[in-house]
Amino acid sequence: MKQWMKTSGLLVALIFCGLIQNLHAYSAGKVLGPIVIDGVLDEKSWTEAEAQKNFSFLQTPPRKGKPTADTSFSVLADDQAIYIAVTCQEPLIDQLKATVTWVNGNPWVDDVVELFISPTGLEENYYQFVISAGGGTWQQFSAEGGNIRPDPYAPLYDVATGKGKDYWCIEMRLPLWAFYMTSTAQWSDTWLFNVCRDRKPVKELSSWSILERGFPEPKNFRKIDLFPRKQINQDLYIPGVTASLTSQLSAESTTGQLQVELTAPSELQLNGQLEISGDALLKPVRRSIEIAGRQQYSFTFPKVTFSKLGRQHLTVKLLQGNKLLYGRRYPVLLDYAPLRLSFTHPQYAQCYFPGQDTNRIAGKIAVNKAGVSMVNMTIAGKSYSLPVKDGVASFDFKQDLPVGRHEVTAQLATADGDGEKIQTSVQVLAKTDRKMLWVENGRLIIDGKPVFHLGWYGPNWLMSKKYLEKYPTINTRTPYNSGGWVNMQAGRLIKGIESKEGTFDVEPSKELLDKIRAQVERNRDNNQFDFYYLSDEPECRGVSPIWLKHQYNFIKELDPTHPVLIISRSPAAYLDACDIMAPHPYINPRYNKAGERIYDRPVSTTRKMVKTIINTGRKDKVAMICPTAFAASKLRPVYASFDEVRSIVWSMAAGGGQGLMPYIHHEYISNNELAAAYDHSYFALDRLSPWLTSTAELPLEVNNAEVEGRLVEHDGVLLLILANVSPSPQSIKVQSAPLQKHASLLRFCEEGTQALRQGAFDIDMHPFQVLILTSRKLDDGLESIPATRKKYQDAEKARLANGNLLLDKYSDVEVSTSTYDPNIGMAFQRSLLINGITDDLAWRPRWDQKPW
Repeated sequence: MKQWMKTSGLLVALIFCGLIQNLHAYSAGKVLGPIVIDGVLDEKSWTEAEAQKNFSFLQTPPRKGKPTADTSFSVLADDQAIYIAVTCQEPLIDQLKATVTWVNGNPWVDDVVELFISPTGLEENYYQFVISAGGGTWQQFSAEGGNIRPDPYAPLYDVATGKGKDYWCIEMRLPLWAFYMTSTAQWSDTWLFNVCRDRKPVKELSSWSILERGFPEPKNFRKIDLFPRKQINQDLYIPGVTASLTSQLSAESTTGQLQVELTAPSELQLNGQLEISGDALLKPVRRSIEIAGRQQYSFTFPKVTFSKLGRQHLTVKLLQGNKLLYGRRYPVLLDYAPLRLSFTHPQYAQCYFPGQDTNRIAGKIAVNKAGVSMVNMTIAGKSYSLPVKDGVASFDFKQDLPVGRHEVTAQLATADGDGEKIQTSVQVLAKTDRKMLWVENGRLIIDGKPVFHLGWYGPNWLMSKKYLEKYPTINTRTPYNSGGWVNMQAGRLIKGIESKEGTFDVEPSKELLDKIRAQVERNRDNNQFDFYYLSDEPECRGVSPIWLKHQYNFIKELDPTHPVLIISRSPAAYLDACDIMAPHPYINPRYNKAGERIYDRPVSTTRKMVKTIINTGRKDKVAMICPTAFAASKLRPVYASFDEVRSIVWSMAAGGGQGLMPYIHHEYISNNELAAAYDHSYFALDRLSPWLTSTAELPLEVNNAEVEGRLVEHDGVLLLILANVSPSPQSIKVQSAPLQKHASLLRFCEEGTQALRQGAFDIDMHPFQVLILTSRKLDDGLESIPATRKKYQDAEKARLANGNLLLDKYSDVEVSTSTYDPNIGMAFQRSLLINGITDDLAWRPRWDQKPW
């Protein structure tokens, strides 16, 4: 039974019986005994396993008949791993292509099998494994429906291939921990699953699931059930490995340290060994670790000898005795220089900006070479000799520098004479009539004043006419104090340039630099923008930080007065290639089968990423965030809650962050609670911006790692921020000597006060609660938190009572339209059309075509 609604080119159907495609037809089998991964499928587990067959061609372009060579597979599972066997019949076995035998090669030159697996049972996130007939492998994790690759996914797993007179086969073991991008809370016992084959002797692309145009179509993947649950001791993840090389032992070897980041469930207790190995290490290194009571860990290997430089893949294993608990490969940049010069004055872009002291130049030279006791330095023609102490030569000179560029050199003084040299320059900028932006003490400065950046990521033009009549500009609804940006993304300047050169540690091509120069020259005198936007999610495409760093340096030479912005979940990797780093750890909330609210990333990730930037001590860098303001799933959209948003925003501010640019502007109005959370946050941040940008940080002790705190002073008034980043209640004790002169503090945008006793107080905080306290009333004219809650709750009641028969039925609704605006996808349209919100833009035709 269907009910139809047709209007101006839009057709909607509600299917009460549900939309059924790719019905479940298979369960994972049981492992009946030991399985040896050798490419020989002779174990009882395989001979008695149910095999799946009936592969078909892709539907587009249309192709009649069935593949001429059959493919079959079986899937088994136990509480430690899943096992997959694929048999590919091949009557032309002598034409089989099986040349790739190594990891992370290009297996597609061979005959290959591709596996697609979603342990959540949802189509938003999935794993892809490609295995060639020669045994070569390649793998990838895709998120947000395949739009991004948030990790250089490379778990350790076992695979082998075999070959007979008229077939070839794959045998594979995937430990449950190998699906490390899927947490235990997200795990399902029914998975989306597909097996595809790319046959080379006769060009055939075939699939177990019925696909339309290509292999990565998660919406069409079939289901397999009876998979085991991942236990908490399998829920481990190493999101990053970084190296710092500090000295050279010989022409072939350097030394330094490695740092490993690890996340684990807070309830997990584990003692083990962390081991790192690889061709780039003189020998493997190992250390003992303890996991207990928290989610995020950082482990340092202080003395490591490296035998190679450049980007190298290292293997990281977590062991307990001889048992492998977790293992992956990770690409690590090994970069060594005998000396590195950095300035603390001028602090930013090696430039003096109007109002800064041009009679002083200061900084340090890190000396990474043994036996060097002196560095010779020249600044604007004046020479200095600097002693080296503990590997550092510091300098702080009084020297008048007029407007213009001044050459600076630093050279190692060795026993054999002059050694390696650095040549650079500093620049004194003249005051101009146009807007000038710079960074000072980790703050964004615009025309000499610190600014807490409030903006939005996302096209303002993708709004309904009704909304724009009420709010013609962003700042008519919420404070919006900064301009936009000039797009410098290489892939936007030259199509395909990233895949051509961007994944390599090389200098950009002249073609790209010419495009960048043209963009700068066209825009640098424009007062309507603030930043150059260099890259969006570079880690998701494997873009080289070195390649981006060259572009960054080129932009700064052309225009030092507009900061460069990168948005990335890997802030440490790309920090040297930007001035403003805005991590975007989207939490992507959803509900599992048990009705529990789960996340792609915990709310605490935002705080952690901001701290990653702040803890570098780089005063020439600004930390901002680009948090969740959308629903990750358009099939059944779930938005961040009021309290989750506030915890994200205020843990950023408490951690020292200096700006907010949520993604995405046109979608946040599609949920009453989400809109209220961001609107209130904007007004509160705007009101408190003089305190948030203050450098008068005061000591503060908070005895709970789940609560981020900050105490700061401006104009004699104190601001105290406490943000619980945990989904659980937290009891905390707060104390600070500067609070001792106050008997109480006022609650910001809430009723009442917080009593103090000798500069301290105890408090129980609700999940994701934010508490803002001030020593003077600062919230006059602002809406209170209780009033804001009531407003969005009343709006939600009205939405649910508006009589919409299709309200929130989402995946039970089928939508068909004439050619529509490609910026509004089909699943997105479906949710927006029936969500009961009338301000958002749910559908419109293509601008160049008429509807039905």
